[in-house]
Amino acid sequence: MKKLNVLPYKNILENAGNSCDIHVLLSHSGFDVDKTIAEKFKGIDIIVGGQSQTLLEKPVKIGETFIVQAGPDAQNVGKLVLSFDENKKIISYDYEITPLTKEIPDDPQIRNLIDKYKKKIKK
Repeated sequence: MKKLNVLPYKNILENAGNSCDIHVLLSHSGFDVDKTIAEKFKGIDIIVGGQSQTLLEKPVKIGETFIVQAGPDAQNVGKLVLSFDENKKIISYDYEITPLTKEIPDDPQIRNLIDKYKKKIKK
């Protein structure tokens, strides 16, 4: 496993302090490193991970941190819905993974953006 440089995470959490209701880390470090981060930093509520392309059918909870990943190659979309108590602590969640199949129609606005981008690339 690669060595974890803790300084950036430590600085971010210290600077955020109580100015945030919830701390979400978007990670491209891989599932094993995400678990290490969750163990070392107690202020992170959710880690949305990638890199290892792990498909998690349910969130992995380490301490008070939830880790989610939707698998490889943008083949799925994950949805995490959280409920909070009056102290802004997570009290429950719903989580689902939806495979992106041909049966799901393209969103017209997103399809338009993709088509414009592809045209620029071809020039």
